[in-house]
Amino acid sequence: MALGVFAAIAARGATTATATAMRYDRLDATGAVTAAGSYAFLTAGSASGSPEVIATWEGLRSAAATLRLHQSDASGASRAAAYGAVGEGDIVEWRKADDCWVRYRVTAAPTRPASGSLAPSRWEFPVAWMTYAATGAGCTGAVGASTAVSVKVGDLPNIQSPSITSPVRHGPWLLIPPGWTGARPAIVRFPSPCDPQPT
Repeated sequence: MALGVFAAIAARGATTATATAMRYDRLDATGAVTAAGSYAFLTAGSASGSPEVIATWEGLRSAAATLRLHQSDASGASRAAAYGAVGEGDIVEWRKADDCWVRYRVTAAPTRPASGSLAPSRWEFPVAWMTYAATGAGCTGAVGASTAVSVKVGDLPNIQSPSITSPVRHGPWLLIPPGWTGARPAIVRFPSPCDPQPT
């Protein structure tokens, strides 16, 4: 069953009050992103290997280093103007629901292949995760190949009460909205200088 996912990209100096929806309808398991409407997340790779395509929600929240989007959405419309306005320091939000999303910071200006059969059809956004919510149904395990995605470009709302309705992880902090009675993500406690010291 296809999942409804929402993504948003905030461009620097954006003045759009409401985001423009752009539909993407296939996760490219090869990472090539050669067809209109396709997208992929990739790891940073390592000295011993190439970047790998991420296929799990957990990977999106911890290992994503590149977001690849085809320049044309599922309807075949070019989104070059919107993607060209995104730059280093902007925020990318990948949203399935209010309790299942990830925000990334764009770590360098997006690029397109300079030559070859992919030019200029694919955009690459270097990213690093910043904030996420993950208590929603279907927010764990595999991201299906037919996962339908709506990419939105425009201003992103601030993460604040009462707009958050489920626990949100922001770096080392866990933000829990008042009155929350559902499941809580695991809390990682860092040592404090005030802790008793071993003797």
